[in-house]
Amino acid sequence: MYEESIFEAYIRGDVKIASELESIRFSTDHPDLYLAMNSELSQHSLEVIHEEFHEIIARLIQSVKHPVKMNSRVKSPSSVYHSLSRANSDESTITEIRDLIGFRLLVESENFDRFYDSSLDVLVQLVPILVGKGYLSDVRVHNSTDHPLQQVHLQCRVRGIFVEIKLMNQYYYPVFERTLYPLWEGFVKDKFPIHGLKNIFHDTNLMWGITCAAFNDPKKDLK
Repeated sequence: MYEESIFEAYIRGDVKIASELESIRFSTDHPDLYLAMNSELSQHSLEVIHEEFHEIIARLIQSVKHPVKMNSRVKSPSSVYHSLSRANSDESTITEIRDLIGFRLLVESENFDRFYDSSLDVLVQLVPILVGKGYLSDVRVHNSTDHPLQQVHLQCRVRGIFVEIKLMNQYYYPVFERTLYPLWEGFVKDKFPIHGLKNIFHDTNLMWGITCAAFNDPKKDLK
């Protein structure tokens, strides 16, 4: 029942509901693991690190030219357990999980073409702060010339804990949450069974097709 509900929530774009259902399923099916994972997470001062980054980014948002929305979270015990137990995962301990603490900065952009220009102001201010604190360990820009996913990825490490910051296109993000994101969670992360849907991640035409269909119909999901 939970798997079906989680699948339904993801393909509607209700990521928050899907995450809550995952946590309920994990705590119900594996109560001892849930308590053990929660206990281990509490030893790493994750909320303190999260709050520090939240304050840095909140101040930055007040000074940049293009409006930015911030989403953030600390991985739940169920999500951590899934990362550690996933087949072929290279994350075997909590301190190896690259998005244990995650921030998404949704940069306002009129279309796909303007996203990277709009992101520059954020990067010019944020990168020196992270470098100055000795936190920044990696920067990657996803080339979106052949697929709709646009993001700039900043990887930080603080007191042995990874913090991931992604700059994403606010124009595209609502469509991403009900198209590519649930497919990624199902096919790549194997969080739930995918019923009757195709793995599109090696076919850029399908990726664009699903994206354009969702833009044309704001109520359209993967069904």
